[in-house]
Amino acid sequence: MNYTKLATELADVKYNGMTDEEKAAELNVKDKALISPISSTELLAWAGGNQRLLRLEDGAVNHVDDDIKNVCKVALEMIKRDGTQLDLNLADRLAMVGALIAGGVLTVFDNTELEALANTSKQSTADILDLGAVKLGHVKEIK
Repeated sequence: MNYTKLATELADVKYNGMTDEEKAAELNVKDKALISPISSTELLAWAGGNQRLLRLEDGAVNHVDDDIKNVCKVALEMIKRDGTQLDLNLADRLAMVGALIAGGVLTVFDNTELEALANTSKQSTADILDLGAVKLGHVKEIK
């Protein structure tokens, strides 16, 4: 157990007023989405729905904004090139998707379906902090 990480987490105001038992339980609740990279295979399947691939191809050629044209071309390469991944944990990838939505190439619904592909499981705060299962005794050690 990394008690330094545990102590830092338990110092957060969200744990104020909780008993030690409640704190341990809260740390172990698997309620945070784990965002996994999306493979090019999955991206291609996603792009096949709702004419997304056609919209990206059209945007790469006909969009009035050169920046959006460029992002469309990058997205097409990512989708079509085998072995690539879209990691929505990365700010520049999120910005790319945001630009495609702002430019009218993709919709909020398209993004919701894309995010659903990336959210593959749930994790706890203890998982995120790499603490393992937090037990009552661990929490009692932090005083």
